[in-house]
Amino acid sequence: MTQRMARFNMKIELYAVPEDIKGQAIKLFLQRNNLKFHEVVTDDISLLEQVTKRKLSNKISIIKITYSHGISVQEGFNEHFLNHQILEHIKKYNAKLI
Repeated sequence: MTQRMARFNMKIELYAVPEDIKGQAIKLFLQRNNLKFHEVVTDDISLLEQVTKRKLSNKISIIKITYSHGISVQEGFNEHFLNHQILEHIKKYNAKLI
């Protein structure tokens, strides 16, 4: 008897600050890995603070990953975080990007 693995959903949102090289690096990572994502281009620090749920001293691009079971937010580019929180999660849980 074959056991079916539950399918989880993931949503990726990139809050990209114009001229921020870290936002460009995140976008390149997502595109290179053929990952579906929603991009919001903003220089509104209050929106960025709302996403991170904390006060920011500088405008920085943010990636927000919404899973079926929670949310993960990362400021700036961190390839280890992206590999672990997105690619490994998709592989481990057969997650579908929405």
